[in-house]
Parts: sequence; C-alpha cells; structure tokens
Amino acid sequence: MHAVVNTIALKQPLEESVFEAARRELPQRVAELEGIYAVQMIRTGELELVLVIVGADQAALDRMRDAVGNEWMTANVAPSAAAPPQRAVGEVLFSFQRA
Repeated sequence: MHAVVNTIALKQPLEESVFEAARRELPQRVAELEGIYAVQMIRTGELELVLVIVGADQAALDRMRDAVGNEWMTANVAPSAAAPPQRAVGEVLFSFQRA
C-alpha cells in the first residue's frame, strides 16, 4: 500500500463551494479507479490544504493523479494556490481505521 500527501499553500482561502464540489464530484470518479482506497481533503489552516490519497501501489496513485487529480485540482484549487504543492509519496508501513 502507498500514499501521497500533497500540502498546498494558498494565497487566499478557498470558498466553501470548492469543498462542496469535492463532496459532490469526487466520490464517484474516485470509486471508478481501481486500487484507490481513500482520499481525504483536510483544511489545516485558512491558507493551507492537505490531500491524502491511499492506494494499492504507486501505479494506483499515478492513475488517480492522471484521471482525476490533475484536472480537478487545476480547475478548483490551483487558482488559489500560492505555489505548486509539496508532494510526498511513500509506502504505508502502518495503518489503522475503525470500522
């Protein structure tokens, strides 16, 4: 299992409509991608957004990036970004999720 953590510095706070669009548009698109287990969008501050994506392997994360991430982020988040995202990708060594 692998994960990618994208930290995005913002030049202005995102409108609530961006988060509403994520909740409305992304679940079905992500569900169609084989090997993606979880996607979380976390507002860690008024000017910072963190995306955590967990997948079966690096190839699944690449599919997510290519099929959904690049297009959706460019349209909805990039206009408010202060810089390109800080991206960290790695193997998940431990995970716990309450059922």
